[in-house]
Amino acid sequence: MADTPPAAPAPTAAAPAAAEEPIQAPKRSKLLPIIVIVNVVAALAGGGFYFFSSKNASAASKKAEDHGEAKADEHAAADAHDEDPEQAADKGEEKKPGETARPSVRFADFVIHLRNTDADRYARASFEAEVGSESDKATVAARTPAIRDAIIAYLSDRSAEELQGSKQMAKAKEQLLESIKEIVPRAKIRALYITDFVVQ
Repeated sequence: MADTPPAAPAPTAAAPAAAEEPIQAPKRSKLLPIIVIVNVVAALAGGGFYFFSSKNASAASKKAEDHGEAKADEHAAADAHDEDPEQAADKGEEKKPGETARPSVRFADFVIHLRNTDADRYARASFEAEVGSESDKATVAARTPAIRDAIIAYLSDRSAEELQGSKQMAKAKEQLLESIKEIVPRAKIRALYITDFVVQ
């Protein structure tokens, strides 16, 4: 009997299917958060650099402006120092709008018995003298008693009628100013102002 090939082994039960791996969500790229962080840091660094550089630039420009103003003030002071004092005083005669007030001396209020025969009449007045400089102000202030005496003597020789109206007051101011200039000849007195005047 012819040899028969050995029979193939009987099929066995199918091997259990390989355990299925759980489906995982696709992995996020780690590159995206890094890019976001780098962009935020770069934006903050750029903003900080701009802030500090603009602050330093404005401080530098302010310093330059202050330096320029100081130089201009020094030149003006040097020019004023080189000028003849009388010429400098004459140049300052015209005050421009908004210019600071010149030095002045205010005399305390006067209450003066006027020369009226029909009734007792009194004048209450205040005066202020505008001077050329702080030095002139000190000179005039030192002579205040003599100036007050001259003003009282002048006004007490006037009647109420002689002190009424703008023309009469202008005349009185002119004469009082001349009297004050005689008392303090070394001081430059620019003007005399009546700041209050009431006749009762």
